Amino acid sequence: MHERDLIVGVSPFERPDPALVVGLLRAGALGVLDLGRDPVAAAPALAEVARWTDRSFGVRIPEAADHDPAALPAQVDTVVLAGAADLASWAAPGRRVLVEVRSPEEADAALAAGADGLIAKGAESGGRIGDLTAYVLLQTLVARTDRPIWCQGGIGRHTAAAAIAGGAAGVVLDAQLALVRESTLPAAVRQAVGAMDGSETLVIGDHRVFTRPDLPVASADPDTPVADVLARLGADDLRTQYLPVGQDGAFAKGLADRFGTAGGVAQGLRRAIDEHLDATTASPP
Repeated sequence: MHERDLIVGVSPFERPDPALVVGLLRAGALGVLDLGRDPVAAAPALAEVARWTDRSFGVRIPEAADHDPAALPAQVDTVVLAGAADLASWAAPGRRVLVEVRSPEEADAALAAGADGLIAKGAESGGRIGDLTAYVLLQTLVARTDRPIWCQGGIGRHTAAAAIAGGAAGVVLDAQLALVRESTLPAAVRQAVGAMDGSETLVIGDHRVFTRPDLPVASADPDTPVADVLARLGADDLRTQYLPVGQDGAFAKGLADRFGTAGGVAQGLRRAIDEHLDATTASPP
């Protein structure tokens, strides 16, 4: 395990955002470029990250996205998959494959398929989720495997240390990075996320997405087929797309106001983890 693995930052909302990822890398975190669902749009973003830094970085492959493993540059040493179905095609020498899981059953399937590590994605997260909160899922998975596990969902300055104390190898940020200086999200989306208090999400087709009374998604059927939800995920237009943001999107404004950049958030969170763990050691119950 590398020190960079303590903080894993994914470009938010299935959107390739190269400057944000490079900022994380320069701060000593693991930056992960979400390639989104459009290979044409992903290619220049991938090339930009590889050109702007000589550090190794990660990519995330959304569910049902059509990307070519052979197109990854040599600097990509970590692949994050939204499911284990295509794991074998992404495995390669010198590259590890981490799989997002939402239940113990998904974790067992990912481990059986050869996952190098797991991301315990809690029900607080955006996008596809299960029934268990991040910390409960983490505790369940730690008891099942000795492979590294990262915790995603509800991670902020005062909760990250609890995940590490609970056995996580690190924590995953995504929506928390939506408002940092490097983010290229449209103004309307930034404004919506900046106003969140954590209550502005709903679950349709097993996906947690942003909602507001004036948006069409507010009247969507909770039992909408998963394929229909996947087809509408996006971060460009709140009226025609479903924004895959979790309840932890409410942390984005405070973190951006306090730390400014993606790298600043990563460094601030690392300090907070150290401070909380040190305080716990100094003041045992």
